[in-house]
Amino acid sequence: MPHEERVQVIENWMLTISQDGGIERYDDLHIDIIDPLWKAKSAWMNGGLDAFHAAIKLRDTHNLPFTVGLGLSLDTGDDIGQGGNVSTSDLQARLNWTPPSLYLFHAGQEPGKDSHRAIQEGVINADAISTRVIFADAATVSDCYYLRFRRTGSDDYTQSIFLLG
Repeated sequence: MPHEERVQVIENWMLTISQDGGIERYDDLHIDIIDPLWKAKSAWMNGGLDAFHAAIKLRDTHNLPFTVGLGLSLDTGDDIGQGGNVSTSDLQARLNWTPPSLYLFHAGQEPGKDSHRAIQEGVINADAISTRVIFADAATVSDCYYLRFRRTGSDDYTQSIFLLG
């Protein structure tokens, strides 16, 4: 799919959710919806980063007051510690079965920054971990958070990385 078509899909999604309450609902856009070539797991990191960079440019072009996020769901394994470093290849090796997704967040409500609210509201258990980590491969990443949590009523942990820009 040509780059312009990818950008159009992302732009339509961004403008729609910024007007219809989709940001509050955490409506996301999986990268495999943007381009069928990004369905293969081997394409997820590069495709995700391409989509992330395009979304940041579109946000700036439209002067939207949101943080762009790229969410990456990880297989269970060792925690990524505070101040840890992660790279594209590290993340590619730890991706689970869910393709990366784009998100838009209101300032201060980005993953990692609003975990205390989710704990207080009982959405996730109080043993959640939210740590800032360093993403070594992208200059446009303003922040990167590793999240490990259990949804209330579940014994299973979920691990994610969110790149924010």
